[in-house]
Amino acid sequence: HGEADAVAKVDAEKEHETLHHLTNQYALQDIYNIHETGLFRKMPPNCTLATKQMLGRKMEKHHLSYAFTVNADGSHKLEPLITGCYH
Repeated sequence: HGEADAVAKVDAEKEHETLHHLTNQYALQDIYNIHETGLFRKMPPNCTLATKQMLGRKMEKHHLSYAFTVNADGSHKLEPLITGCYH
């Protein structure tokens, strides 16, 4: 989300070394990564085939947030988890 530009390369390398030192203490099967993503269920398309402007159309905001989790060696994947539901 535009945050990468704010991190200095030296700081990132230092944190990478720290993280590497911590993760070396564990087996890959014991290290998990979680990724969160969203789905807009009732979002209308950005464009249509209409030749005239459609007035009074309100954007639906039905949004689901999902979390996907897997361990570092890929041997264990958790079922997707719904972490948020917005109407």
